[in-house]
Amino acid sequence: MPKKLVIKVTAGADSAERCSQAFTVAAVAVASGVEVSLWLTGESAWFALPG
Repeated sequence: MPKKLVIKVTAGADSAERCSQAFTVAAVAVASGVEVSLWLTGESAWFALPG
């Protein structure tokens, strides 16, 4: 059974360290073969926009 992980991100560019921790966890999980989904809420939703 493949492993899956959902990471909820609430911090945006205004709180860069908190935000980067979520992306670091996601990157490590992907590198370990885990399927990762990011749940972007609040200020982090701005990361879903192009540019």
